[in-house]
Amino acid sequence: EGDSICAYFALKFDTSISSYYCESYADELYKIDGVKWCHAISGETDMMVFVEVPNMNRLNDIRDQIQRFPELRHLMTHTVLTEFFNTTGNKFVK
Repeated sequence: EGDSICAYFALKFDTSISSYYCESYADELYKIDGVKWCHAISGETDMMVFVEVPNMNRLNDIRDQIQRFPELRHLMTHTVLTEFFNTTGNKFVK
């Protein structure tokens, strides 16, 4: 939406937790303003979270909030530089 900032958060949790905890974290992420979607994925990363926010301060606020999840072991932020296409019908980046 215009000049909004979009980013992906790659989250890795303690390997001993069950998928139940991922589901409960998904419920928490759903409540955060700016979080647009959350997927559990295969591989070393457990969850990918997409956010759209008005500014870097809000992006950092969300990152700090996620960083407080007790079982979180690693959080990597990938800021979107350019959106080449989006076939979902949702245009996030100008």
